[in-house]
Amino acid sequence: MSPSGERGSLPFNRFVQQSHDAGEFANKLERLCLQLNGPEASWIAADILSRGAELLDRAGQDCTNLARLAESNLLAAVKTDAKSLEAPTLSSALNRLATLPGSRYWSNGRPIWTYGPSRSALAELRNSAGQMAEAAFIALERALVASQDGVTEHAPSFDTLVVLYSCRKYLEDRIPVLRETWIKELKARGIPYLVLVGDGDDTIDGDILALDVKDTYEALPDKTLAMIRWVYENTGYQFLYKIDDDCHLSVSEFFDTLTYRKFHYYGRSIYRTEGAMQRDWHQEKAAQLLAKNMLDRSPEPSRYCDGGAGYSLSRRAMQMVCEEAETDHGLFLRSVSFMEDKLVGDLLAKRGIAPANEDYLVHVYRKTHSDGSLVTKFDNGFETSLSTPTRVVHLDGSIGLAEANLAAQSASLRPRKIWPSCAPAQIGWNTHQLELLSGQSQLSRVADASHVLVAVLRSEMTMLPHFLAHYRALGIEAFIIADNLSTDGSREYLLSQEDVLLYSVDSEYKASHFGVAWQQAMLANHCVGKWVILADADEFFVFPDWQNRGLASFTRELDSKGFDCVGTWLIDMYPKGDLCKCDFKKKSPFDLARWHDDPPVQSTSGGGFYSNTKGGVNSTLRHRLSPEVDPTLFVANKYPLIRYSPWVRLSEGIHYVGNVSISPTYQTLCHFKYHAEFAEKIQREIRRKQHYGDAVEYRRYQQMLGEAQGSFYDPSKSVEFDVSRVYDFGLQGHPLKEGIPK
Repeated sequence: MSPSGERGSLPFNRFVQQSHDAGEFANKLERLCLQLNGPEASWIAADILSRGAELLDRAGQDCTNLARLAESNLLAAVKTDAKSLEAPTLSSALNRLATLPGSRYWSNGRPIWTYGPSRSALAELRNSAGQMAEAAFIALERALVASQDGVTEHAPSFDTLVVLYSCRKYLEDRIPVLRETWIKELKARGIPYLVLVGDGDDTIDGDILALDVKDTYEALPDKTLAMIRWVYENTGYQFLYKIDDDCHLSVSEFFDTLTYRKFHYYGRSIYRTEGAMQRDWHQEKAAQLLAKNMLDRSPEPSRYCDGGAGYSLSRRAMQMVCEEAETDHGLFLRSVSFMEDKLVGDLLAKRGIAPANEDYLVHVYRKTHSDGSLVTKFDNGFETSLSTPTRVVHLDGSIGLAEANLAAQSASLRPRKIWPSCAPAQIGWNTHQLELLSGQSQLSRVADASHVLVAVLRSEMTMLPHFLAHYRALGIEAFIIADNLSTDGSREYLLSQEDVLLYSVDSEYKASHFGVAWQQAMLANHCVGKWVILADADEFFVFPDWQNRGLASFTRELDSKGFDCVGTWLIDMYPKGDLCKCDFKKKSPFDLARWHDDPPVQSTSGGGFYSNTKGGVNSTLRHRLSPEVDPTLFVANKYPLIRYSPWVRLSEGIHYVGNVSISPTYQTLCHFKYHAEFAEKIQREIRRKQHYGDAVEYRRYQQMLGEAQGSFYDPSKSVEFDVSRVYDFGLQGHPLKEGIPK
């Protein structure tokens, strides 16, 4: 049995390809190793030099000098630090040197190697290490014994095996695409690989390894352990690189840098704090009834490498996983785990091996629901290309595999992105990158528009048809929307709209100043000099005669008076009857939720950051239903209409604004938050904790809903909304309505 990949054809590094003879090749390796520094220099040098000696031997050339240099570096490493016995590449270097002619023999059932007249370097390593490293040395010897016993052919030309983690249903779908893309590069370099599936008999057919384990989602932990054990017991590979079949691997970035060889356990590191796991993730895809109704009960906190985006294990790590999996602790973990990658991390943690992610740049795509489109999530950067150091693109399915391969051969950056202009552009988690989903026609439409709307939203499918219809009727020519990982089809609906320029953003809402950072990115990149409405999906801007007059006429009047901003009262709208019967899927918000408190807002003290305004107002309704709360809560002044310029400063979710000239006549922003889906949204947002004060207002909403017993309508307080009325509410003397400096 042998993995796919031509033996002996791999160039050690690009410069080796340009060497004209063995002497030049050896000299280049020596010079390379002299440039290494740091505590790992000696054992990394030993790894490189032993690999060079092996290649020279396979080519029929004299490898004596390189082998002796490798030995001396091994000794130097251990003399410097006995912990070098635990270095991932130490057993690899020893294994290589043991296969050289005249160097390998056995003594007392243990492999001992020397080269030429030199004494046993293995014995000297042991003596140099001292008693403190005895356990590590014994473990190393066990690994070498397993390595030598398991290989029936000569040692592999490349000591890392790539395993593409798949299943039988994808053998005709994903695997053919991979064979025509990056698997070809593996073959060209002589890097061995296998495609792993279950429901087999532990045999290899071509490049398919079929293990005797179930090929189902709930069996993934057993399948992964079986894979590791098979590689450890049946091959001499010193490293195993496991990667899912929905990934694009940059072979050159991963293998040419050699970074993975520094670590026993290497990949995209994930840290799960207590309560952070989605313990039912497997249930939707599970085949067995028991698994469909069980939760993952593995321990938290936990740190492990993401299995989807690939991770490597040294031979020592493979050994530790196999041994720990059979202990009482390991058997317990296996009985409560459905996440195969987390199980590996938990087993290794018990043996003191932690994940490393140095230089492991990954771009991760995910579906936010089963029928959703792919968007960037978690590790946010760029796909593999000639311009990026990205190692892996994880696509969460077969869609996009061929496109990712084409992108890897170009110098362009994918996906296209924008950032807030008020901060340095960065990649990674929570860096407020907005990923462009729309095409060129939407970009052109925004460029030509004079009146646009900018919005940030998440899972607002019920409101979106009404929202778009209202603002189209008002005169908005183009919408620029940032979707924050919607799970209800909102993103897919917006992608189908010709006048919507859509971005996706995966950062946390609470880390974006509650959406202001994302609004600023869209404003700065698309809206300089334009009139812009900034509104949530449940906020509908109106002004006198708005149904007949149109937004362009309204803003011309503002221009003529020298104003570039309009303030509004945020009026909480609600139905006359029960909220649960107010279904916006059946009728429009203005038809079903026409009532509000009179007056809808009340004066409060204080002002916002970076603001031209003094004081503020808050919601009468919310304070009526929660009279004991902080009087500054439920702010109800907003500044949704501005002519944008780079010096405009928004803060606190556009409740305050700076560096503008505000019209003294405030307009109305109808707020349709309260309807049949309100209770469900409260629960969702309390769990997410992404709104102000870990969703303190949503906890107040929950209390309000209980106090109101399903209805906010009060005959003594509620009045019907009058679309023709200018809502001043007797606040003409309020600080918000006084002369406001520019």
